Amino acid sequence: MKKHLLTASILLETASETSEGLSRLINDDKATCLQKLEAASDSEVWDVFLTGQTDLFFDLESTWLAKNTWWKESKNILDIGSGNGDYLYRLSSTFHKKRFCGIELVPQSVEKATNLYAHDRLTFQQGDAEVFNERLKESADVVMFHATLMHLQNERTALENAAKYLKPNGYVLIMDGFDPAYKSFPPVTAIDNAMQLAAEVKRGQNKKNRQVSFELLQALSSDAFALNDVFEVVFSSIDTFGNEICNPVCIKGALKRKQFSNHALLLLSLFQRTYNIPVDLDKAFDELCVFVNEKNGWMRSGMHFLVLRKK
Repeated sequence: MKKHLLTASILLETASETSEGLSRLINDDKATCLQKLEAASDSEVWDVFLTGQTDLFFDLESTWLAKNTWWKESKNILDIGSGNGDYLYRLSSTFHKKRFCGIELVPQSVEKATNLYAHDRLTFQQGDAEVFNERLKESADVVMFHATLMHLQNERTALENAAKYLKPNGYVLIMDGFDPAYKSFPPVTAIDNAMQLAAEVKRGQNKKNRQVSFELLQALSSDAFALNDVFEVVFSSIDTFGNEICNPVCIKGALKRKQFSNHALLLLSLFQRTYNIPVDLDKAFDELCVFVNEKNGWMRSGMHFLVLRKK
């Protein structure tokens, strides 16, 4: 028994050290940074990436949420695709009068999130966005898709399910990728190139792209789209031509520039692993170091914010 406990302790310590190393890549020299990325497993990179994404964007996104009446009045939030649970945990820690439930496809992520974050107002359960769950029917005031739709095979099915999970006059909150909205100063061309290559691969594989929420917005403006009978658009950060109306997330300051740079290195590594595309991490590291050291540097997230109301 002692041997097993010691082995588990060593494994946890090693995982913690790996996560710590991946969360501070931009502080390393280039060779060390690239070695850490190469040595890390897919699951390690994903876990640190998701936590880093929350660290980077949560304050700005939650501030935007708090300004909306529909969010203020909502009590039960259902998150479809809750990942490692970190984002939903921070929401529950910020909005104390709301109850949160996270649905995640990967059982290991559900178990980990439950062990780390669950409390009396926050639960996690295994489920598939594209498979209807009768137990969730009319359970939520808001159904949230945070960086989820772009990973689904059939987002229409997921949205039809979401409508059934909503109470009357409930809302769907979509925060999903929209690469044309991404901008930075100074520019990081390695990110631009990787986004373009990843989009080409997904098109070639007939998979969903990082503009799926924009395509949904366009479809909802057409009378022929079936979901027009289910939802109406309440808010969109871009118009139907792809022009940015507003961007709730614009990062500035030395700390945020470092966080973004670390996040970008992880994102590029995931692009390389997921889509099997050539990514120049060497060039990316150099460009991101320039970004970190630019006192007037800034970045606008490549995200689309879309809010739908159930009719």
